[in-house]
Amino acid sequence: MTLALPEIDYLVKQDFNINDVLRIARKAYSGRLFLDAQSYFLHARLTAEHVIRVSAGLDKETKELMVCAALLHGVQGDPSALNLYLIREGIDAQKAAKISELVFLLRHISSIPYLPDLTGEYYIYNHMNLIIQESQGRPEVMLLVFCDMLASISIIRNIPASQQAYAEYIYQEAKQVYAVLAERS
Repeated sequence: MTLALPEIDYLVKQDFNINDVLRIARKAYSGRLFLDAQSYFLHARLTAEHVIRVSAGLDKETKELMVCAALLHGVQGDPSALNLYLIREGIDAQKAAKISELVFLLRHISSIPYLPDLTGEYYIYNHMNLIIQESQGRPEVMLLVFCDMLASISIIRNIPASQQAYAEYIYQEAKQVYAVLAERS
């Protein structure tokens, strides 16, 4: 069963870069699973769908770059390799560089380990400040991180038993860090 995501389907019809990036993502994620629970391609599309919803007031180019980064955030490799791959696949060189940079920042921030020290009252506050610092003060990066977290949380109930500890980790990080951080923004 394919989940209908009408907002991204509408954008694909309007924007050739998003159409090309959607094709690239489908090929890159072929056979990969996100948390052993759903196809990685679907996770990336859900992240992009959240981006579309939260970026309504942004200019067209920023929105397009964010949607493309959301669709590609699970593609493995360093930013320069992704940049070259996108150019080879027909994406404009300037846009490919911007997309690759956003993907790198999203992956970098998402990989910051959340290891709360139960005795340290300032740990969560410092963790949030680190996330803000690593986003380089760019709101579009913070929005991408929030959207990726929303897409991750949406499948927690479907994660197999072997991944339940990680599901709890995601839930705690979302509740203790990202929900509070979203209120600050």
